[in-house]
Amino acid sequence: MSKKNLKDNLVTIEPEILKDYLHLINQRTYTNSNPLVRWLYWKRLENIIGEVSTKNLQNVLDFGCGEGVFLPTLAKTFKSVCALDLDIQAAKETVNAFNLTNVKLLEGSYKDIILENNYF
Repeated sequence: MSKKNLKDNLVTIEPEILKDYLHLINQRTYTNSNPLVRWLYWKRLENIIGEVSTKNLQNVLDFGCGEGVFLPTLAKTFKSVCALDLDIQAAKETVNAFNLTNVKLLEGSYKDIILENNYF
């Protein structure tokens, strides 16, 4: 898949959708009232997806997935997504809202998570 193709997979979640479960999250960077702050955070995700485009990956780990704003893009791009965070309540909302069936959520510290065959 080319870099352009992967960037086409970028799913931007509108602030109005994220605000539905803002009570579950502390970080409000993707819904910030300042459009420049919102743009910078979404641009960061666009750059990440551009970087992985050069790799032949099927599985991906979203380490510290937070509210899960990148999960729709990852789910659309990769066969399997494993997302890890200390609190996955907001990420669960994202997974449910976008019906992300190929996303596995893990809650806890990376030190405490037991992965089957040490593989995500």
